[in-house]
Amino acid sequence: MLAFVTLCGLAFVAALLAVTGGAHLLAPAAFGRTLRRHGLLPGALAAPAALALAVGELALAGAAALALAGRFPAPAVFAVALVLGLAFLVYLRSLARTGHTGSCGCTPLDAPLTPASFAPAAALAVTGALGLAATAVGGSLAPAADAWSALAAAWGLTLAALVLLLPASAPGTAVAGEAAAEEGVR
Repeated sequence: MLAFVTLCGLAFVAALLAVTGGAHLLAPAAFGRTLRRHGLLPGALAAPAALALAVGELALAGAAALALAGRFPAPAVFAVALVLGLAFLVYLRSLARTGHTGSCGCTPLDAPLTPASFAPAAALAVTGALGLAATAVGGSLAPAADAWSALAAAWGLTLAALVLLLPASAPGTAVAGEAAAEEGVR
């Protein structure tokens, strides 16, 4: 079971970040403009940050693919995925607090910032945590070309696709969701 979690998690990380990193790298100027519009970074840092993020996403996707083949340590992939997911969550929370309602630029599908925009970052962080736990308890991953391994990888790919589609399919805005949450607190 732990091998299933590990394989599924590695496939998820590889697919999610290959898609987002590839989209960001194919249109670095547009992604840089999106980051600039967010107003959370100094304007001069938006373009270099966009390029660095795209390269970083693709590097982690590649490391996850190598880990699937047993050529890179899976715990390292999961640790970086956990940290990256948490960093994305902090960024999105900061963005929502500014009142931004445009695209977060998180996925290739342009969509307004909604509570669903947090799903890819949260899923990346949770996958990192679960993967770290699975590899810590279950030891190292021995790559196998069997039906069980293929099913685990297929689940990871499917989950990544669903998580990438979720932000574009959700109505509302994160700002409206935050206002409703504040009303509930009062």
